[in-house]
Amino acid sequence: MSRKDELAARVLADPDDDDLRAVWADALLERGDPLGELIALQIAARDAPLTPAQDKLRRSLIAKHRVAWLGKLADVLQHREGLVFDRGLVVEGQVQIKKLAALAAAVGDPHWGALRRIWFCDRYAWDPRIVPLLVHPILRSLRDVYTIGMNHVLPRLARHDRPLPFTTIWTVDDTFRNPATSIRDVHEAPGLPSLRSLGFTYQVDDYVLDLPIVRHIATLGLVSSQPAGVWLERTARAEHLTGLELRRWWIPIQGPQRSHFILSFARTSDGAWRELTIARSGRPTDDMLAQELGSIPATYLTRITAPADVRARLRRFKRAELVTA
Repeated sequence: MSRKDELAARVLADPDDDDLRAVWADALLERGDPLGELIALQIAARDAPLTPAQDKLRRSLIAKHRVAWLGKLADVLQHREGLVFDRGLVVEGQVQIKKLAALAAAVGDPHWGALRRIWFCDRYAWDPRIVPLLVHPILRSLRDVYTIGMNHVLPRLARHDRPLPFTTIWTVDDTFRNPATSIRDVHEAPGLPSLRSLGFTYQVDDYVLDLPIVRHIATLGLVSSQPAGVWLERTARAEHLTGLELRRWWIPIQGPQRSHFILSFARTSDGAWRELTIARSGRPTDDMLAQELGSIPATYLTRITAPADVRARLRRFKRAELVTA
């Protein structure tokens, strides 16, 4: 290999080595490679915010060269939405498969080496043919997997014969495809020893609390038509859970840009969900909080952390300590 290719291979094999990343950037800059400019800018941004001119250059470099930098991943990742580069390597992306041949070609590609978060945003989200991509050892940095079929894909990951690194998984209801396997039959999950957060989307009901796999997680995520107050009551008996994340109005298969609020509850010493943190994804309107907060008794919460501009929605919780996020 050339020195450029050798350095790239070493960086992809150890994406957390900052010194190696700087050496790679210098080698690329010596060759006049624009990827070196991006890496240098993103390294600098770790110490101080970029100037407007530097940030404009960063965005321009990505817009102009992202397809070339993705290599074979360009045929399976969206180019405009959800694509995140960190010091020259893609770390987040939204999968959109146009041809199965492109999916097969991308499995095991070295460009996946630094990926930390992946979204499946088309009909292949519940297709078991995405499993070889997810279980390949090259995805050693991957922690968050969003929108996979809870019956067609998740059981295969749970039963994989090698421990996978995933800590967060969000599923989508795929029972309409007459699954040959069912999440209800997953009693052990040797393939997911690091899983701490598991989310369910659409058609969720009390049955999720009795799923064997839910007994092994700390945080339960839900996208449901039922408001927050209902789920606070329903999950009270699931004492092993330390976190509850509710995302009303969210359609995960549309990616992280779909506007909604994230309501994260934590238990207090009495075992109740009395601490709430509110965060935004996309640009939701404040009235999207109305039914969620209105379903919670006014005296129930003891601490709320939220953006300053939604505090007006929190006035009824007079006993709660309000903290600005």
